[in-house]
Amino acid sequence: MKKHYFLLLALFFTHSIIYSQTLWEDNFESYTLGDFLGENGWIREGGIDDWVQIVNIDSEHGKSIQLNTDNANTSGIFVTHYNDWAGREVNNDVLEINFELYTGQQVTEGLGQIVIATDNFEEIFSIIMPSENNSIVLFAENMDEALVENRSPNTWYHFTITYNSVTGEIMAQTNNQHVITGFGSIGLEPNVFDFTSIIESNLGIDNISVAATNESILSTSDFVKKTNATNIFPNPATSSINLHINKKITQSVLFDLTGRKIKEFHNLNQLDLSNLGSGSYLLKILFAEGVTETHKIVKK
Repeated sequence: MKKHYFLLLALFFTHSIIYSQTLWEDNFESYTLGDFLGENGWIREGGIDDWVQIVNIDSEHGKSIQLNTDNANTSGIFVTHYNDWAGREVNNDVLEINFELYTGQQVTEGLGQIVIATDNFEEIFSIIMPSENNSIVLFAENMDEALVENRSPNTWYHFTITYNSVTGEIMAQTNNQHVITGFGSIGLEPNVFDFTSIIESNLGIDNISVAATNESILSTSDFVKKTNATNIFPNPATSSINLHINKKITQSVLFDLTGRKIKEFHNLNQLDLSNLGSGSYLLKILFAEGVTETHKIVKK
């Protein structure tokens, strides 16, 4: 198949229950060690046989799947599993994925190591390890957020990421730390889980779980642990909004819900919205320290 990427339970207080429906999961323990050519729902595309292997990275994880590519991998290696999103129960419109990512020794170039996409391989979000810095980043239509600022080599990181297909909201958490929120494209069907890379890589993954739920588990009060929270008020707004936070803002960019840039603001804590039409928008805030946040705002 040819891939075209357009962009690289819990109880909520006492009245709202999250209903989770597991679509598929895998820990690779039943697989045979050695070259992995695809089985148990996985489809393998590209490269030579030993570029994807079932290995014992460490005793804690047992068997895992790992890339073993070199500079000859110029077209990319793809290990794909379908999510059976169409088979989810009514109102379970939030995709929830859990997995562990092994960083390996190095990444020469990152194409997008974990990609969640539609059947047509339109990217919804991806988790990448850029070669130009030492981070792990979540990238989507309106998001570019660091999940790990300074990753360590040969280290496992656990990620929980949710995508609300109705609102476009994406929430992510690394190793049970603070929750990152933002927005991607609305209305896409997350049918594909892709483990992929280009050029040299020895990334690994393990303990994957893909579920459909009626609400993000990360939105419950027990899981949201933000520090230096950004306060935006009033929201909804009539003519302007105020940004209150203990960090220096370098730039704010306003997008509509299709991802089209509407307006840029520079070094301002009060943003003029008087010339905007009524509706919902996405505000991406860049701080002087290099961190970004994305918030949904409403203009009356």
